[in-house]
Parts: sequence; C-alpha cells; structure tokens
Amino acid sequence: MAGDFQKRRLGELCSFLNRGVAPAYVDSAGLLVLNQKCIRDQRVVLAYARRTDPARKPVSQDRLIQPHDILVNSTGTGTLGRVAQVRDLPEPATVDSHVTIVRPNPDAVDPVYLGYVMRWFEPEIEALGEGSTGQTELSRARLRSIEIPLPGRSRQRAIAHI
Repeated sequence: MAGDFQKRRLGELCSFLNRGVAPAYVDSAGLLVLNQKCIRDQRVVLAYARRTDPARKPVSQDRLIQPHDILVNSTGTGTLGRVAQVRDLPEPATVDSHVTIVRPNPDAVDPVYLGYVMRWFEPEIEALGEGSTGQTELSRARLRSIEIPLPGRSRQRAIAHI
C-alpha cells in the first residue's frame, strides 16, 4: 500500500466489531450459523455452515450478518486470522463465537475497500493472536488497533472496483 495514505485504526472505521453468538445447534431449520470452517480462501463457504434455534438462544439484530460485513476467524492455530467479506447470503445468518464481525461504517470508509485491505492483512491479523498453541485467541482490542491505510474516497472506490 502506498506510503502517502493516512492511517486510521480499524475500530475508527467500523460501526460494529464484535464476536458472534454461542449457538444452540439444531439439525434442521433455524438460523444459519457461519463458523471458522466457512471462512476459507478469503471467501464464505456455506457448505460448512450449521443452524441454531433462535427460540432457545436469541440472536440480537446486530449479530445478523449484513452485506459487506467482514468476518475474521478469531480462535485457533491454523484458522485464526482468516478473513472473508460477505457479498450476499441466500438467507439470514449469524456467526458463532469463534468469528468476529467487522462491520464497516460507510461514512468512514468504502466497505469494499476495507474488505480488500483486511484480506491483504491476513498474515498481520494472524500474528496478533495470543495464547498457547491450539488455543490462540484474537482479542477485539487488538483487532480494533490495526492501522489501516486510508486514501481519499475516490481512490478507495478505484481500488475496490479492481
């Protein structure tokens, strides 16, 4: 990324940054739950999704996935730091507690641009994990503190368009 861009902390560019829910898993019906296995190769893979019963464990509105949300695996060696941006989903969905939802604030940053930057930063995000082998965790505070290169809006849109 160009050195002449100003830098802003990720937390300043988001309207929401939090982990998902502890689901009450069910075999069929219920709300779609994306987990760590669903975030691979910088894409959301629905084949590994499960379902939760929102009647048993309610899911707050802010934890329902929205277009342009950026999902970050936040637990475990080998999966921590994987990033994918949601373009669209076939039905309402949430994420489990091992995934962090990063919701760009469109007044602060172009959401697609931020998605590209976050994917580019995967190695740095993985390096922010703390804890013992196999139990590494990415804290929200550390994720919020990542410095994001931020060009002007027209340049953000141009980069996002590519």
